[in-house]
Amino acid sequence: MVKNTTDAIGLVDKETLHLWVQQFHRDGYLFLPDILPKDWVPNLRTDLDKALSENPTAIGGSIELYPRMFERSSTNLSLFGLEPIVSFAKTLMDLLQVILSSFAE
Repeated sequence: MVKNTTDAIGLVDKETLHLWVQQFHRDGYLFLPDILPKDWVPNLRTDLDKALSENPTAIGGSIELYPRMFERSSTNLSLFGLEPIVSFAKTLMDLLQVILSSFAE
């Protein structure tokens, strides 16, 4: 679990972002506690429950990921404007661009 090092507006320093990217690459996920505004959680849960109920292969006790929830849920889409999620995603994509460009040389 990653320590939440956000300040009052949700921004984090570059060192923390790079540590998060390293953890993401190592573990395949990144858990950031206390990032979601609590009033978003019911909407996110409702949207996911609806998506899963519309997908019969997701029923049966197993947890399934539902891809591209931002296309069907305005609350999920709002995650793309939430710090530090935005900064983490940008740092991750910038690193990917550096890796990909090194193959093009």
